Amino acid sequence: MTMRVFGMTNVGMKRQVNQDSFLIKEYDCGLLAVVCDGMGGASGGEEASSTATAAFSGYIDISLAGADDPGIPLDKWGMGETKDLSGRAVNKDKSVKEILLSAVRAANNAVYAAANENDALNGMGTTLVSAYISGDKVYAVNVGDSRMYIIKDESITQITHDHSFVQYLVDIGKMTADEAKTSNNRNIITRAVGTEAVVETDFFTVDTDMSGGYVLLCTDGLTNHITEEDIVKCVTEAEGPEGACASLIEKANLGGGSDNITVVIISM
Repeated sequence: MTMRVFGMTNVGMKRQVNQDSFLIKEYDCGLLAVVCDGMGGASGGEEASSTATAAFSGYIDISLAGADDPGIPLDKWGMGETKDLSGRAVNKDKSVKEILLSAVRAANNAVYAAANENDALNGMGTTLVSAYISGDKVYAVNVGDSRMYIIKDESITQITHDHSFVQYLVDIGKMTADEAKTSNNRNIITRAVGTEAVVETDFFTVDTDMSGGYVLLCTDGLTNHITEEDIVKCVTEAEGPEGACASLIEKANLGGGSDNITVVIISM
């Protein structure tokens, strides 16, 4: 399956510093995209998101060392042993789920350590959402309220589940989804990378036919200011992922742009 991918980040209309980070990386065996939305003050949020992005992708790099057989990643990224850049043996007989969850733990450890080493960064953290695509499967992990959507046949499906206070209230029946969208507490997240020594991560697998569809990763700077219907319209009417990213960010800024906005779109 041929994929086209593009990512874009924007400071928005209200913020002075962009605390979002994203990364797109293509391997012989698949494509990886990750989006992070930092918190903890101007310096802390920026540091948290960039540190998490680097640590997460760095772990994937080591795990994928030598795994260049495109047939392997449908279930596993490699077999036997290889060596990382420091010469240590790395067991490649790991499932996609295990590797992605371990990569989140690596990101959590890196952010948590940095926060504890510098008083100015104490309490910083970040959301994280990532998709790894190989063959006809999409694997995803998330912590926090950055999201992954699947857009297919003019419809949109949110794959990830927000770890936020308002989502918790919706889940227990104390708030409607519409009320959550306008709540003053909608930016409070209940789970983040780097704020605690251990992080709990959600994992998802999408194995439906994605031909002609799209994978969208985004921060809440987008979803706080644009409806799902408008997301579909921006993505499907644009000329490719780059145009779709630009259209989504423009729409979110016109809607208020109260936060940084980051989007990654993968066209399948």
